[in-house]
Amino acid sequence: MHTDTDREVAIEHHLESLLRRALETEDGGTQFLAAYERQARALEAVWEAHRRGAVHLPQAVADKVEEARTTPPRFLRGGTFDTVRAR
Repeated sequence: MHTDTDREVAIEHHLESLLRRALETEDGGTQFLAAYERQARALEAVWEAHRRGAVHLPQAVADKVEEARTTPPRFLRGGTFDTVRAR
């Protein structure tokens, strides 16, 4: 039986491997950041639709969306995230 900690370690290892592969390619870093930006904009759109009542997210989902949209990765905190959220 796997524990939550085992899963977190496996996910962390997988994500680290993906990031390493992305950064090893010529434009991998740019593609990675562009994908992050698209995801951030999508989360903002979902949140705005929820906020305006166009869709109703279950509270647990709304909490996760809010957490994801307001907590960027540590390495992206600062001007970059503010720029993404302003769009």
